[in-house]
Amino acid sequence: MTEPQDFDPTRFASDLLFGAGIGGVSAEPDVDPKTLVDQAVALVAQSAPPGWTSVHGVFSMAGGEEIAKAVAVTPHNAVGFPVSARAAELIRRQREATVGPQGPWLRLLFDLDSSGEVKVSFDYGDQEIPADQLLPGEAYLRDFETYPRPDAAVWLLAHMGNQGQQTRSPAQARADAGAGTEARRSGDEIPELPQLWPRIAALAAMCRGSDTEIGPAHGPGVCGSPRTGRRMHARAAS
Repeated sequence: MTEPQDFDPTRFASDLLFGAGIGGVSAEPDVDPKTLVDQAVALVAQSAPPGWTSVHGVFSMAGGEEIAKAVAVTPHNAVGFPVSARAAELIRRQREATVGPQGPWLRLLFDLDSSGEVKVSFDYGDQEIPADQLLPGEAYLRDFETYPRPDAAVWLLAHMGNQGQQTRSPAQARADAGAGTEARRSGDEIPELPQLWPRIAALAAMCRGSDTEIGPAHGPGVCGSPRTGRRMHARAAS
C-alpha cells in the first residue's frame, strides 16, 4: 500500500486502470458489475486534478437521463471536475446489469481515498434526492415504465405525478397559490344582516328538516347550533 506522503495520484490512476483491465480504455462485454464500477472509478480518478487526496463521485440515472458529478479533495481545497462520457457509459452498463426486484438504483455514489480504497453505495430513492442531482419527473416515470417496481417513496411519486407540487414547503405552496391573484376579503362575499338573516333562516329550516347534527337551527325568537347547544336571541328583521 502506498504511503499517503508518497502518493502519486497520476500513477495510482494508471495502476487502477491497468488492474481493472483498461488498456486502450475498453471493457469486455461480459465483464461483471463490480469490475465496471472499478473501471469507471479509475477513469474518474484519472481525470482528477493533480495532488488529490480523495475523490467523491455520484451518478444519478433514470429514464435515459443522467447527472454525473465528481469532486476532488486536495490539501488546499475541494475542486469539482468533469466526468468522462466513458465513465458514465460503464456505470450505465452496471446499472442495467444489476436490476433487481426493487428496480435499478437511482444513484450510485463512491468515495476513493489516497490509499486506493473505494467505497460504493446505491440509492434506490427511499430518501429525497438532492436538488442538484434530481432528474425531471418524466425521467423517473419512463424508468418505472421500463423497470416496474412494487412500490415507490411518496416524494418520488409526487415528483413523477405532479411536477413536485407535493414536495413543496407550506410557505412555497401558499406563495404559488397566490401568485397573480388578488386576496379576497370576506366582507366582499357576506351581505348585510337584512339580506343575510333570511338566508340563514332558510338554511336552518333545511337542517331541521334533515335532522342534521350540525348547522344552524332556529325557533320562535331564538337561533343557535344543535350540536353545541349555544343559542343567541335575535330580533326579527322588519
